Amino acid sequence: MADRNAIENVLASWALGYDQREPERMAECFTSDAVMTMHIGKTETMGPYVGHAEVMKHFTDHHAVQTDQRRHLTTNVVIEDENDTEASVTSYLTLVVIDGGASELRATGIYRDKFVLDGSRWRIRERVLDLDLHY
Repeated sequence: MADRNAIENVLASWALGYDQREPERMAECFTSDAVMTMHIGKTETMGPYVGHAEVMKHFTDHHAVQTDQRRHLTTNVVIEDENDTEASVTSYLTLVVIDGGASELRATGIYRDKFVLDGSRWRIRERVLDLDLHY
């Protein structure tokens, strides 16, 4: 059975790493062969980004142009199709952005992650993010 606490910690660690601009923390959350795809409002697709370096480049490229403070909230974590080394994890994304002295709800969506036990750590091997609307 998958370790729920460890998986939820990876989800939270990725969000904290992104929001605090800590690429090393974010990098620890993904396997070397990670793949990520984003679907935006059912009209646009970004990716797939294939391999750890390409996934991380997507995030750090966004950091380079981002001037606001982001807060990624990951909730409603459901773990399915799990065994001792793999798990399918679905969770909600709520993105709050702080900019110009105000905070606003910027985006909502669903993460669909495939986790694997990589050595002694759970990591994301595949991430599909379905955003409800363009952010």
